[in-house]
Amino acid sequence: MRGLDWSREYVFTADGRPYDHNAYPHLGAPGGPWDAYDDPRVRQIYLQWASRLGKSFFGQCCTLHTSDCQPGPMMFASADEKLAEEVIGRTYKMVERCPVLREQLRPERLRRDDRIDLRHCIVYVAWARSVSTLADKSIRVGHANEIDKWVHLSTSKEGDPLALFENRFKDHPNHKQILESTPTQKKRSRVERGLMQSTNCRYWVPCPHCGRYQRLLLGRGNPEEPGVVWE
Repeated sequence: MRGLDWSREYVFTADGRPYDHNAYPHLGAPGGPWDAYDDPRVRQIYLQWASRLGKSFFGQCCTLHTSDCQPGPMMFASADEKLAEEVIGRTYKMVERCPVLREQLRPERLRRDDRIDLRHCIVYVAWARSVSTLADKSIRVGHANEIDKWVHLSTSKEGDPLALFENRFKDHPNHKQILESTPTQKKRSRVERGLMQSTNCRYWVPCPHCGRYQRLLLGRGNPEEPGVVWE
């Protein structure tokens, strides 16, 4: 079942709202993230978006979809332990509200912060400052959150944490990696580098007056480069 169709039927947000395609049209747009996730040729999906646009939410939906439709070892990794636990806490709530997955959860007293145990698969939790959480696991689907904030400690004897994350997928030629972040410093941003090496897609929308498709850009005032201009 396609990821978008499955999510519209079974996904509820952490606060109980059903998946709303109109709230996240950029996820399901033709050629967008959901099409990339469903495409067996695609291995890595880079999302360079501003905050509060659904980067983490998309990764959570992919995790839930995989748990139901093609169970296998998964990992969620973030910049630090606090952020990882916050996102996993929301993911637990999404699983609790998912009608096809909620019965697979362990009783609340047996749940762990460092992994989500379901009947047919495990979602490991990791963070950049902990090499041990990123090591010695074989993963088929992984979600790397806020990769521009991942720090490689100068005192560490291990490799770069993002490289450690990517090494987890070697045993699975059909793996999927979702790597997302708000961008930081231009030309030094991890997510920008990944985006520029990819298909480098953008979200285009039609003008409500003439129907011409365009990117939503601010501050463009001339006809050759249309965009949003406030009066």
